[in-house]
Amino acid sequence: MSIKRRTLNGYFVAGVAGGSAIGFVAGRYSNISATEIAAPALQKLRDAAISASGVHLIGSRINDFEPFNLLGTEQELLSLLGLPAAQLIRTEEFQNALSLSVQRDYLSNNLLNVEGYLLSHTEALFVRYALEKQGLVGVAYEAPAPVVTDGYIASDVKFGPNFTVVGQIFNEQPDGHGGIWVQAKNTPAGTVIMVNDRPIKTRRKPEALTGAIYGEELRSLIAKPAKHRIALFVPDTGIRQDLGEFEVRPRPPPAVTESGTASSVFCEIDEWSVKSENGGEKIVVRTLCGPRSSALYIGELALTTKVFQHTVEAILDRSVLSLEQYPLRLVDVHSGEAIFLGNFRP
Repeated sequence: MSIKRRTLNGYFVAGVAGGSAIGFVAGRYSNISATEIAAPALQKLRDAAISASGVHLIGSRINDFEPFNLLGTEQELLSLLGLPAAQLIRTEEFQNALSLSVQRDYLSNNLLNVEGYLLSHTEALFVRYALEKQGLVGVAYEAPAPVVTDGYIASDVKFGPNFTVVGQIFNEQPDGHGGIWVQAKNTPAGTVIMVNDRPIKTRRKPEALTGAIYGEELRSLIAKPAKHRIALFVPDTGIRQDLGEFEVRPRPPPAVTESGTASSVFCEIDEWSVKSENGGEKIVVRTLCGPRSSALYIGELALTTKVFQHTVEAILDRSVLSLEQYPLRLVDVHSGEAIFLGNFRP
């Protein structure tokens, strides 16, 4: 039996996740008519299974019940409910018996993990039985994609970075992917970042989301000048909130290396300066093309360096300097390319 879950009802998440589904099957899952006509318990069970809605959304496998025996499962379920098959019982009484069996499972920790959600033994067995009665065993379920509509998702929204240049990975992360961040309050669960109407891998925190673009998709995005739409998207509802544009600008001319050749990684250097900050000093080099492997050197001394979108910055400790001047270089430690910036005088 293989049921592919592509979505999960809100009431299922709220009622089951974390093991709080007392009476879940009886109270929420079974669409049993509130008739007052008593019927044999076995018939009530069969009617409940046939009319249970949404069972195709639960789990991809409930292997604990394979191989499956229909008559044996009916007997086991009735035993769990404490009902003889021929006992006349009303709908409300049947629901109560089912709810109590679920409750006993949770109190005794008789639970099954189905794709990260906890189901009681009774719930899981009932779902497996209902799948059989409804002819859904082995049927793959694909939820229809929601119609995308523009709307409101979050307030006080900001995103970045806003631009890069051709060939330059934006907000480069240690594994080489490009990162997009969004500051947004009150985003619904499941919210993702979209680039050109394509959802990207997203991590969501209470007031921030981070998206990652990898591999060929990343290389294609930064391959030529273009503007790309950034949006938030909630797949469950189809609501999209447009945030603005991320621009890939033409790449500036390359910087000239110490050997007199055009650099393959650095573009032209706008300027460099020394700034005081929080009681210390740092060297700031302004350039739009600083790979993550950049490092600033004073003479032969490598400085602690960080790469930002518009700058390469390094912490400066004058106490280790004794000469009147030092050559200041910007180096790509991967390729070995070095750009002479000028002479630094302590």
